[in-house]
Amino acid sequence: GETTGMPSWVPTLISALRRDDRKCNYCGKVGHLEAHCFKKQRDKGYGPVQKRPRQDVQDEKCDEAVRGSYPRTMGVICGYCLRKNHTEEQCQTKKKALALKSRLAQGN
Repeated sequence: GETTGMPSWVPTLISALRRDDRKCNYCGKVGHLEAHCFKKQRDKGYGPVQKRPRQDVQDEKCDEAVRGSYPRTMGVICGYCLRKNHTEEQCQTKKKALALKSRLAQGN
């Protein structure tokens, strides 16, 4: 049985939410945007562009402008996704999972 209280579909959802499927408008490759395109930087002669860190290995102190200002409770572990620094009530993964579940239930 489930001992964590987390639904069995949560790991699949977390994996899907972490997937980086953004496509570059310059080179057409998946995984980065034009602003971080190595080929564009090389073609324009700008030298190396700084690599964008992968989301799943990013420091938890990531740029709030990119991630958004979500409520935090430092030092706690979420009972839903088991990540640090937020409660289950503050959990964005749970919020997205419930929204997805609702959309699927409505047939959208």
